[in-house]
Amino acid sequence: KVTVEGEFATNDVNFGSADESYLEEAIYEVLLDEGVISEGAKVEVTGYVGGVITYNVISFTDAASDVQAHADSIASQITQSSTYTQIANVAQSLPGSTITSFSISAGVYLSTTGMPHSIGWWPQWNWGESTCENGGDIPSYITRNQQQYFSSSKRECCQQWFPYALKTCVGPTTGGSTVEYIVPNWIDRYCESKKEGDMEEYELADTFETIEECCKKRFSTSYSECCRGECVISTTKLYYPEYGKSVEGVEGEMLQHQLIFAEDSVQNCCSSNFWWLSQKECCEISGGCYT
Repeated sequence: KVTVEGEFATNDVNFGSADESYLEEAIYEVLLDEGVISEGAKVEVTGYVGGVITYNVISFTDAASDVQAHADSIASQITQSSTYTQIANVAQSLPGSTITSFSISAGVYLSTTGMPHSIGWWPQWNWGESTCENGGDIPSYITRNQQQYFSSSKRECCQQWFPYALKTCVGPTTGGSTVEYIVPNWIDRYCESKKEGDMEEYELADTFETIEECCKKRFSTSYSECCRGECVISTTKLYYPEYGKSVEGVEGEMLQHQLIFAEDSVQNCCSSNFWWLSQKECCEISGGCYT
């Protein structure tokens, strides 16, 4: 069973309960003729407020079918302008129809129940829950603001909406027990790889993709020790400002605040960081501009 929910915007200010069955039949006939549903499917008009009609298309498919593709085909067909015109024409031409001067100006696909949602994960606040779901009965306010609410992974969704309950939100169902991230070990002051399912709450909120990134951001004062030979340490010479002069350093061993102001030569470091000194004065203080 697959349920696709959507909305139509209509110009019919007099649309009411007496018209619902005709619109349901019209939607059913158009989708059946287009081949996106089979006989036995069902269409329900679920509400009408301020010119907006909400509906459900309930379809059935066997377990071996591509359920997501089936749902997508329904959603794609029912949100086309040509389909709006067909539905409006059929609804007015049905025998005994009470629908007159009816047109559909716009439509939107709100949600799909019965399979994972192709857009991503969304926050579930129902009854105090702190979790993220993929698919299910997605509230219309979320589907109308997809860029704001949908995330590409459950973990990303949990980090954004439930940082206070990450362990509970991520849970064991996401594959968290096998996915590994880099986290800082604050006791021994180095960065290590750790399985998501074994992480503490505070660790889930402070993860990195690489050891280099973790060490630079969390243990910059002891970068080499943090890496423990696992980082690719650059040996490029750079020059950074310190104690009123330009100082030479090795990129892979420099601290984060030093890298921000570093340049590739004494001259450039002087120009960028000691603008109140002349080039000659800065070079002399720094031991000479040899590079």
